[in-house]
Amino acid sequence: MSQSSQTLCAATRNLGARRITPRRLAAALATGSLLTLAVWPGMAQAQALPSGLSVVQGRAQVNTVGNSMTVTNSNGAIL
Repeated sequence: MSQSSQTLCAATRNLGARRITPRRLAAALATGSLLTLAVWPGMAQAQALPSGLSVVQGRAQVNTVGNSMTVTNSNGAIL
């Protein structure tokens, strides 16, 4: 066991904390994620693609297919 691991184990023993197993950690993270989605349901919805491209300098072309957008611009273009 490395020095840092020994220090961490000693600190958790001194605080009376119990060791968190990988399974419990995964369950806690999953629960937190689900709670976040429940609190902010709008965040889970897809966002619209940007629109209104304005080219100030150079050339640019926008291709949109479904929910995918590809912007091709000339070198040094300002959009």
